[in-house]
Amino acid sequence: MSESKSPGTSRTLGKNYWRLWTASVVSNFGDGLALVAYPWLASAITRSPLHLAGIAIATRLPWALFSLPAGVITDRIDRRKLIGWMDSFRFTLTLGVAILIAFGADSFADPAALADGTASPPSNQLWWLIMLYGSALLFGSAEVLRDNAAQTLMPSVVAPEQLELANGRLGGAEMVMNMFVGLPLAGVFIAITLSLPFFVDSLTFLVSAVLILSIAGDFRTEKAKQKEIGRAHV
Repeated sequence: MSESKSPGTSRTLGKNYWRLWTASVVSNFGDGLALVAYPWLASAITRSPLHLAGIAIATRLPWALFSLPAGVITDRIDRRKLIGWMDSFRFTLTLGVAILIAFGADSFADPAALADGTASPPSNQLWWLIMLYGSALLFGSAEVLRDNAAQTLMPSVVAPEQLELANGRLGGAEMVMNMFVGLPLAGVFIAITLSLPFFVDSLTFLVSAVLILSIAGDFRTEKAKQKEIGRAHV
């Protein structure tokens, strides 16, 4: 006797969903690491409240300036490819930051000195500030494009009656990995060496990019498909 499968059960969600689920869970683990690692890096570079606030603003500024253009881009490009490209870019950017931190480790104070507020800023502070502001802006811009595309990808991966189940499982797993796994482990990694959470974070973006790009199908909007068909007939 064959076993019936009701709509919305996990076995009907399909390989594409589980690849998307795994990519999001891994990426959110990296995001949890970044929530601790980047502020810690900023505090190692400067004790100025103005710069600390400025770096946080630089990360979020692309959301204010780039959200509308990002929506236009998302409507014209295969959303799966766009997410994969942005994760690949974030992997490269974060890996670059991790390598710089590893090679410049001697510039930073001991974590214990940072924790008790007695640390001195690095001698090449200006260079590190420029790097941190620049990476914050680039990272934020990639995040805007990535998240805009990701929000519209799920309905193309699962059937309409599965959306509630699919989003629920995804949201719950993301919350656990971000807040309850990534955040605590970030402190452990920093205690080992400041560059470690950045290396691990970069690896999560690489894994996410590979998984997203392995999802089968065409994830352009119908409008984008029609435009390409129209160009092909010209």
